[in-house]
Amino acid sequence: MLEHHWFKRISFGTLVLLLAAGSASGKAKHFGQLFSESGPPRSEAELYVFKGRELAILYGDSEGRTEHENPVTTGKDGMYWFYADNGRYAIAEKAGSGYNIINPEVHIFDPEEPQTLTASSSEVALTLTHAAPKEDEAENKETTDTSIVMRREDGPEIPKKGPWRMKYVGSGKEPSPPRSFLLLYNTDLRKDAEGRESWAPRDVEDVCILFKTSAANGTGGWGWGGYFRYAVAESGPAGSHPVFRDAVNVTGSPVNTAGSLLKVGAGIDKNTRYFRNRYGNWVPFAFSTTYGSPAVPEPQRYGEGRVIDRAGRFSHAPEKGALHPQVIASGFLSYAAAGEAFVKLAPGVTVKPGNTLVASAHGGCAEVDNAQMDLDRIIGWALEKSGQTTKGYVFVVLK
Repeated sequence: MLEHHWFKRISFGTLVLLLAAGSASGKAKHFGQLFSESGPPRSEAELYVFKGRELAILYGDSEGRTEHENPVTTGKDGMYWFYADNGRYAIAEKAGSGYNIINPEVHIFDPEEPQTLTASSSEVALTLTHAAPKEDEAENKETTDTSIVMRREDGPEIPKKGPWRMKYVGSGKEPSPPRSFLLLYNTDLRKDAEGRESWAPRDVEDVCILFKTSAANGTGGWGWGGYFRYAVAESGPAGSHPVFRDAVNVTGSPVNTAGSLLKVGAGIDKNTRYFRNRYGNWVPFAFSTTYGSPAVPEPQRYGEGRVIDRAGRFSHAPEKGALHPQVIASGFLSYAAAGEAFVKLAPGVTVKPGNTLVASAHGGCAEVDNAQMDLDRIIGWALEKSGQTTKGYVFVVLK
């Protein structure tokens, strides 16, 4: 009967309903006002609230502690209200043995409740569109273009942690299609009226993190059609502006990586500063990155050194302190480009922490030369005594 009268009687309804919706914690509050066809509000009318084919469960408070009668009764001014769970409802009035549908589409929504968005193969679930307020444009205010801000509101560490922000970024002064996607922690990207970009002050005292990708043509190197950047700003006080240091930056044919002490993501967490466990991994390295070299016919020994000649060939150093020394990182192809690595020592070489390591004329090995100041001839600097961790090797921070 409900379904029959739903469609049969809707075009013959004799009532007009004005609706408004509000939200409260736990349950969403719905307001309505009922008018007669001639104009004045209708009081003492009984309205039935359905969810699907069944009468809905209504509540009298935002926490759902008390139930509200269904049907609800309009007041002297035709007003009525109730609390309910998120969902789609219909409001009807008794009409003989069936119901006269007042409104078949009443959507009740509490934004503080968990939500589920469902997409199909032909329809997206959610689209976010950014439009700068006209008053911002008129007053030349800074804009951020931030689409989503994610933050936690519970837990002992929450006051010490800033929010994550997701956003699309155009270019220049005038509105333009998004050129980049950003994921930011503890800061935001601002743009002034002239299109100049700057980093917003920190939300809390902590590090700042940046992930940025772009589909711009002509960048990315090796035929890639994009751009990628991962950078970290060391911890600073709330309100200070971050200064980012790249961990990975792909802007063209070169792939730029951190050349510092392998502290990629320094300050995020003392237990996760390194990409690899320094001593527990089967590869005796803790490096931030490697790069490929021409294939060789047989595997190379980890930690051995090679130098690069003008033709780009990798070979044993012909002399002590030869130019462009490299450290083998894996099997046939890879050399450590930055970070820390175990380096094989020439027989009889003694190393102290802080010593400068250069290529040795003894094939594939390194030795000490603290007088060497040419970075093109330096492998790196010792972090331990020779043989302290592995016999015949020393742990080195690469230049």
